[in-house]
Amino acid sequence: MKILKFALNLILFLSLSTGIAQDNIFLKRDFWKANPTIAEVESAIEAGNDVSELNSNMFDAVCYALLAKTDNATVKHLLTKKGNAVDKLTHDGRTYLFWAAYRNNLEIMEYLVANGARADIKDSHGYTIINFAARGGQTNTALYDFLLKHNADIKDTTNSGANALLLVAPSVTDFKTFDYFKNKGLDLNSTDHNGNGLFHYTAKGGDIRLLKKLKSKGLAYNQLNKLNGNAILMASEGVDKHKDALATFTYLESLGLEPNITDKEGRNPLHAIAYKSDDLSIFRFFIEKGVAINQKDKGGDTPFMNAANSNELSVVQFLMPYVNNINLKDENGRSALAMAVNKNTPDVVDYLLQNGADIATIDEKGNSLAYYLLNTFNEKSPEKFESKLKLLQAHDLDLTAAQYNGNSLLHLAARDNNMALLKRLEEFKFDINKKNEEGNTALHLAAMTSRNDAVLKYLISKGADRMVKTDFNETVFDLANENELLKEQKIALEFLK
Repeated sequence: MKILKFALNLILFLSLSTGIAQDNIFLKRDFWKANPTIAEVESAIEAGNDVSELNSNMFDAVCYALLAKTDNATVKHLLTKKGNAVDKLTHDGRTYLFWAAYRNNLEIMEYLVANGARADIKDSHGYTIINFAARGGQTNTALYDFLLKHNADIKDTTNSGANALLLVAPSVTDFKTFDYFKNKGLDLNSTDHNGNGLFHYTAKGGDIRLLKKLKSKGLAYNQLNKLNGNAILMASEGVDKHKDALATFTYLESLGLEPNITDKEGRNPLHAIAYKSDDLSIFRFFIEKGVAINQKDKGGDTPFMNAANSNELSVVQFLMPYVNNINLKDENGRSALAMAVNKNTPDVVDYLLQNGADIATIDEKGNSLAYYLLNTFNEKSPEKFESKLKLLQAHDLDLTAAQYNGNSLLHLAARDNNMALLKRLEEFKFDINKKNEEGNTALHLAAMTSRNDAVLKYLISKGADRMVKTDFNETVFDLANENELLKEQKIALEFLK
């Protein structure tokens, strides 16, 4: 029980649930896209917004400002604020120098280094700042010169063995960029751990002109074997980077490369393409070559499931006649319908339901479609949630059924301190004092995770019993009294006794 409370408080401290994050304007990307002035930032601070808070994904104001290319004067102002030190760790263990390099912001890079930022570090995925910038498509050689001047190592590789030359290749438009990295000591014939070389990575960008030039220079383009070094698989991953993708695939096939190929993770070209491309001619090309849309990768996902997860209705409709089992599940027990409810649009959900998708599907943890529906709730834009809710109700989904760990939707909303969602769930008449499998009511969970008393008082007003104890004989007051977030806010808790 103590471990659970610690974990919940840690999650909240690192900034928590969606409901909390929505309260801080600095954690809204639209705020930064509007290019706010220093005066507007100061006004937001005065209104109570935390300029150094990290959200649940470890992004903060400076990260979002850099990603949105907010005016550098504003970014520098943010960096003067307490809690925004130049070496602060953010998403995936990246300092601000990573994000500045990713956005080709040399001015801020210079400012950060001048104030103590290091250029010779790696993030939690093994990327150096040079490699992160290269992966982001930066071809500004002055950026790399600056990093090299400050102890960065251009020969360092990612965990998969790719160097900066390979990583930048999909974004290169001029062979001079390749020459720059060659002159800095990188071999044009270098490969990653899977045997993919410069030709293969360039294929991700789809530039046939560059591919032909690389081939003319003798760079390897053929696959090493059935699992490694396949340019068609690489091109399928970068299909969103170029519009004329079909021409790239037909060119690669003309070189003798096999379209019907599977990598060591069990993925064929359609696994990646199905996520994002709405070009049906590409799907026809691969299907005619025998590429299977029912093929499971090692995670249990098929191309059709990937399309249901995030692609257009037209793609899902096109693939449907080839589907053997619409209710196939991945290793986590998620069906195509669960994925669509979780991330895709109501029209895709409706189409799947009309074509035999199982409304009663349950994942490996015991979560129903109601759990995935809950993930789509957005107080500011409720349309998708409401449309999906109506569709699922029309097919008799039981929204009151217990989810993983015996939690009801009410437990989940209370845990996340999502007041708007709690109010939206009122019509379903949940037993507000029902315990989950760990012996906690919704009020217990709120007491452990709240940073103010709003949700606590709301639940009590709706009938939550303050006297119900956990299976460890702890009261709501006991739990709230151990909540560090409530202590920081100096919230009076006498009303819980």
